[in-house]
Amino acid sequence: VDEAIEANVRIYGAFDPASWNAKALKSIVTSFSTETAECQGESDKIMLTDLVNDRGGFDRLDSRVRDVRQQCITDLKAVNLFEQLFSMSISSVSPFRELEA
Repeated sequence: VDEAIEANVRIYGAFDPASWNAKALKSIVTSFSTETAECQGESDKIMLTDLVNDRGGFDRLDSRVRDVRQQCITDLKAVNLFEQLFSMSISSVSPFRELEA
């Protein structure tokens, strides 16, 4: 996420609407800390900690991750509404279909 922020790349969350519900998504919005994430080794942890701190700190990073995850909740609500209105799974909709002339 931090690299995308630095490169000014828009970030989207991806999730399987069949496997997630609003309660589960809400828990990952509120119960995480990038500062306490595990790294493969102590040298990685030191390097990444320094990098994140140089870019504004873990609170800034947590805020951006929280924003992406919060958007996932909004997206899940839209998926649920679609499926209620059209009585079909959104995953069965082809995203690209040529229109007949």
